[in-house]
Amino acid sequence: MLPEFRDPRVYFALGRGAVGSGRLRSEAFEAARLETQLSQVAAECASRPVCVQIDRPNNKVLASAIFSWREGEFSAAYGGSAGAVFAGRSPIERAILSFVELRLLPAERQFLAQNAFAVAYDAFDWSLNDLTGRGGR
Repeated sequence: MLPEFRDPRVYFALGRGAVGSGRLRSEAFEAARLETQLSQVAAECASRPVCVQIDRPNNKVLASAIFSWREGEFSAAYGGSAGAVFAGRSPIERAILSFVELRLLPAERQFLAQNAFAVAYDAFDWSLNDLTGRGGR
């Protein structure tokens, strides 16, 4: 059913209850506000290490495994809008970079502009979110 949305942001909007998923929202997704809500999800994703990490010391960009699970959808939606400097990269790498680039800090964007890093997928954290605030106690 989700691929019919033709918007891969929905995969980060889903709160699977796992730490590696999108953050659980305290509101329902509504048709009238869906574009705004999905834009918020995408912006938040780019700011969370479970979505993307810029690892300058190791010259890497670590991306959520969700990108690899839905590679075709992310590539179709975002692969064509990456900057020209990334033209030699794979479609999914261009999609990841396009998805997060505008939402990154200036120093992170400068790092990306050098285009001398490797993209790797981070392991998905399936541990459950702790909504109690008690650290699993």
